[in-house]
Amino acid sequence: MKMKWWEKSVEYAFVLRHVKEEALIAPLSGPEERAGDAVFQIDESFILIEFKRSDAELDSEQSKFANGKYEEAYSQLYGRDSHHLLVYGKQDEADFDLHAGTYFSGRPVSLSSKLPGLPKEDFIKYMQLFLGFKVGAGSSGSGGSSLIAGVNEAGIVIGVMSNEEFIVKYLPEFVPPQLESEVGSDQEPKAGFSPGMKQASAVNRPKWR
Repeated sequence: MKMKWWEKSVEYAFVLRHVKEEALIAPLSGPEERAGDAVFQIDESFILIEFKRSDAELDSEQSKFANGKYEEAYSQLYGRDSHHLLVYGKQDEADFDLHAGTYFSGRPVSLSSKLPGLPKEDFIKYMQLFLGFKVGAGSSGSGGSSLIAGVNEAGIVIGVMSNEEFIVKYLPEFVPPQLESEVGSDQEPKAGFSPGMKQASAVNRPKWR
């Protein structure tokens, strides 16, 4: 029987299968601190995970870049993206399964194996460079499911935070104007916020799926 699922189904499946339960109940140091803040208090490595419903939607990521910027990002970040994953769902016979590959270089990644991460400072630098390609003058937010995960030395996910939380806390220069009032008033960013997006010309992605 053919199954039906959505992008959020893939994200939920990843959290249920690959995130330790205690990581979803992170302790807070104060009432003003978001749950995601606790993730970045650990001295571990980090990965960026972007979710897609299926392999048919993988190339839609290109539309989130400013005009012509996907090609530039691809040339600069290809081979430097072992910590940046695209995760999507696939029906394998009667079962629903998750598959993954690196964002630009398209190398297959086993989610049941050790997940590679970057040290916090290197991860922040990568995010700064990556978001710089996605944000254009007058661009608006776009949807999409993603999260940032902290992984330990064994490559196990031990904490998660949203992209929105990360950007507000560590890269405020990328917060869109429509969220500035919310950030200034210590409100949570709206769900679904993602920086960037203008249509980029098509570039052939490696066929790893």
